[in-house]
Amino acid sequence: MSACKLHAGKSVIESFTTWFLTGHSTCTNLLESLNDWSLNLKNGYQTRVAFIDFKLAFDTVSHSKLLFKLSCYGSRGNLLEVIKSFLYQCNQQVVIDGVFSNSINISSGVPQGSVLGPLLFIIYINDLGNIFPDNATVNFFADDAKLYSVIKSQQDILDFQVCLDLLSSWAKDWQLCISTSKCSIMDLGLGKLDLCNHINHIDLHPLNICSAKTDLGITIDAKLTCSPQVSEIVAKVKQRIHLLFRSFNTKNTEFFVLGYKS
Repeated sequence: MSACKLHAGKSVIESFTTWFLTGHSTCTNLLESLNDWSLNLKNGYQTRVAFIDFKLAFDTVSHSKLLFKLSCYGSRGNLLEVIKSFLYQCNQQVVIDGVFSNSINISSGVPQGSVLGPLLFIIYINDLGNIFPDNATVNFFADDAKLYSVIKSQQDILDFQVCLDLLSSWAKDWQLCISTSKCSIMDLGLGKLDLCNHINHIDLHPLNICSAKTDLGITIDAKLTCSPQVSEIVAKVKQRIHLLFRSFNTKNTEFFVLGYKS
């Protein structure tokens, strides 16, 4: 395991607040990425973005490896024992019409719906950002990840593949499964290099190159516009207005506005 990447000399807070700050949201994440991509576009460079999907990420966190990471970050004694008890004493049971199934112990994952669960997951994936070279940037929001890099030559594509290989290796070491069928690549900007003919892959699974991608609720196309998002919203608005016109005989604008909001 890549324990050397955990920066044990730092406190947990110092280590992971680079990506997860109190008061920040999906908007912060999107603005940071869009700023990087816009600067590349302004400078005439192409950007390749890989959207990474971890399969059941919160449910597959290894308890033993999570405790190992916590100890590397400096958690000791009673604090580590309390977290261990929090993880190891979880059981699940199904009830249907008053009939109980057998109770089984949950051997992996962090409890969702809890305050501590998301924090533990953040700590678990915190060192992922340290494995990539300086020419690649990774941006997280919970279990959503974007890996991107400026592409100026074919060598940059090969370097980007190295980053994806590092990601795959890290995921295997820490027992997180990458859902390759849900991962994709989007190339931003126009350049001399035809990126469509250069396919990257994860675990020998070619990644689909898409012309638009929905990221944290916002759809962005390869030209770095939100045209697909706007078109979708306009289509929904037209559909609702058409239903209102068919359902009401009144021409009172106030009533239409109230009906539309409802």
